[in-house]
Amino acid sequence: MQGGRLRNKAAIYTPDGTSNDFGEIETSHSLLGTYYCSVTSIPETEYKDGLGLVSTVRYDLRFRYYSALENISRASYVLLDGKKLEIKAISNVKQLNKQLHFICEERS
Repeated sequence: MQGGRLRNKAAIYTPDGTSNDFGEIETSHSLLGTYYCSVTSIPETEYKDGLGLVSTVRYDLRFRYYSALENISRASYVLLDGKKLEIKAISNVKQLNKQLHFICEERS
């Protein structure tokens, strides 16, 4: 990793299933932590959904290796500069435990 490239702060939220007074499971998200990362955005596609046009942008995020981030749930999401990004894939680059590569997607 090049230290100067980790300029962006990303907050990662994971699902937290709790039960209420009636025994029903309520899913909320709790903050796992805020980490520095490098970000590259790739415009993807647009498609028509009913009466509106949906645009997707794919993000390539690179983090230093943290064991807490490697096996997070797919229901987790990343908050980056006010944008909510869905996590599509996480990989441990070359299995060296030095860098994590997240593929995320934003829909608008």
